[in-house]
Amino acid sequence: MNPFEPKKRPKSRRMSCNVQGSLNSLSASPDGRNVVVCGRDTLKILRIGDQDIQESVNLRAGFNVASNTNFSSNDVRWAQSKNIIVTAAASGAVLVWDVLKSSTDKLERVIIEHSRSVNRICFHPTEHSLLLSASQDGTMKLWDLRTKSASRHTMRGKAESVRDIAFNPAGSYEFIAAFENGCVQKWDIRNPSNLERLWNAHSGLALTVDWQQDGSLFASGGRDKALKIWDPRSESKKPISIMNTIAPISRAKWRPGYNSQIATASLSFDSRIHVWDMRRPFIAKYCINDHTKDTTGICWADSDLIWSCSKDATFKQHDMIDAYLPAQMVPQSTVAWSPNGEICFSVPVHDHTPRKPSSPGTLLPAFTKLRTIQRDLEQETTQATAMCNSETFDPESFVFLALNYTFESESVFMACEQNGSLAMDLDMHITAQTWRIIQMLFGSSRLEPVNLTKSFGHISLEEESELDNQNADSSSDYSETELLGLRTSKPAEFHTKKSKRSKDAVIPIWNPDSTVFDLLDYFAEEGNVQMCVAISSVLKNVLLIPQDRLEHWTAAYIALLRKFKLWNCATEIINRSSIPSIQSMNGESTTIYTGCGSCNSGIVLGKYPTWACEKCKALVSTCSYCRQQVRGAYSWCQVCSHGGHLSCLMTWFKNHTQCPSGCMHDCSTFQ
Repeated sequence: MNPFEPKKRPKSRRMSCNVQGSLNSLSASPDGRNVVVCGRDTLKILRIGDQDIQESVNLRAGFNVASNTNFSSNDVRWAQSKNIIVTAAASGAVLVWDVLKSSTDKLERVIIEHSRSVNRICFHPTEHSLLLSASQDGTMKLWDLRTKSASRHTMRGKAESVRDIAFNPAGSYEFIAAFENGCVQKWDIRNPSNLERLWNAHSGLALTVDWQQDGSLFASGGRDKALKIWDPRSESKKPISIMNTIAPISRAKWRPGYNSQIATASLSFDSRIHVWDMRRPFIAKYCINDHTKDTTGICWADSDLIWSCSKDATFKQHDMIDAYLPAQMVPQSTVAWSPNGEICFSVPVHDHTPRKPSSPGTLLPAFTKLRTIQRDLEQETTQATAMCNSETFDPESFVFLALNYTFESESVFMACEQNGSLAMDLDMHITAQTWRIIQMLFGSSRLEPVNLTKSFGHISLEEESELDNQNADSSSDYSETELLGLRTSKPAEFHTKKSKRSKDAVIPIWNPDSTVFDLLDYFAEEGNVQMCVAISSVLKNVLLIPQDRLEHWTAAYIALLRKFKLWNCATEIINRSSIPSIQSMNGESTTIYTGCGSCNSGIVLGKYPTWACEKCKALVSTCSYCRQQVRGAYSWCQVCSHGGHLSCLMTWFKNHTQCPSGCMHDCSTFQ
């Protein structure tokens, strides 16, 4: 066998069957050779062959289904006893079917205890005669199909309707349930009167739950378009992984043999089946797009085959070799800027042979200062990532000017003088010269128009003609104003039109506003929003700048200040601004998050605010100095989370630098 010969692609085992009716759910037989599908008008057993799928039994044959709502099925389960199938009806009934009956009527029993529709049913993983049902009436009932009596237990979640339930495959008594209010509850059938634990899992309806094969984790999906992975053994109420989708999740099933992969189907808008890997939650690992309408049920036949049913009246067997990989469709080249002016970029690598990183010059000759991020050479990589300094931004100068610039002053002259001196100290000559020009233009009173006729009298037509000829000959000579960079379209010498001799010759006032706008455009194109905001703030009383441009510059400057954690500078800019959208920034994200000084866990505020830690039950509002409860203003260190009365802390830190609680942290900011 030639080792260099490309491997042949395995033959696909994808098949399909049209059952002539919209489907809601499916369930595989214990031997995996048959599957039962159900819907509003359908309840059939399909035989799965090697080459095709054929209808085996129509369980609704011989019934007048139009007059009986018990046959409109929401869910179906095939028991481990091979001959028992149970369906959940929209009328609130639970129907038991015996497929081994010789007659066409295979309905064995109808159980009616729920007052509203039954949404899901689930068999016990080891006690195959125990059945659990979840209903729209908000109750869960445990049935023993060996007896004809009523349900053994009724569990009330007190959380609206129950949308899904699932037994723990590794635990004989535990099960979880999803409710319409978004919560997920864990129950023990040995204690049917009280739930064991509750998670506020979703912001909308919780629609599906499923246990991992070993019972260590479970997944929940909801109308909030989120798939969440939970660890029931952890004390944390936060999921260990969250996968955001584009549509509400109606079904979720863990992939056999892959503890990190789970398949999902959407409630609406998306007919595809996605297979997610919790280690990479931002994009689906596999995607199957075979159905034309919403996928309503999924079931793994084995680790590589997945069965599904849909509202398009089809049952399909999908092979994972036919699934496409969304990650391969994502561009492999990307670039990002850091606040310090560094560029980080990733490019695809076509040669997967492990090798040492190439020298900076060979990877990117245009940049001399290149720092390559090291990779694990034992693993194949598909991308090379590097960083370089573009040298277009000086973060130290930016921070220094942000802290020392004068943005508001009664005197434009003094503000330009101070800002120009700061720029000159940093050897920023263009910036310093700009401030000198603005100081010259706006720092003193403007000149009045000069009437030359009143000063020198009228001139004759001959003198005027001679003066015009001189002006034409000296068109290449520019005035002192032009030498300063403020060129006008006419020479400095005045001339009058050959009109009435009695008209006065006047030198008009030169308006420097257009020059300042050119300066602002220059700095905006250079990306120097700090200079744009500084000039606009200093000249806000003498220069009218369009609000949309000023809003854009100010918002970009505030974003930069926050990236450098210059919170006070950003707040000062917001307070000085007269733009409503900028002023409203101080009213956003006003929540202050605190931590427990005993166990360092975050204090989560629920529906009712509390100052006690949910993990260690310690009171957070106790003064570290006097050990008394704080009632009123409370001050604390954001590092060690200890605090107390402001007066107590001021007394303590007059002579000490370490925290009064004894944690040995240097809380010198209180001095």
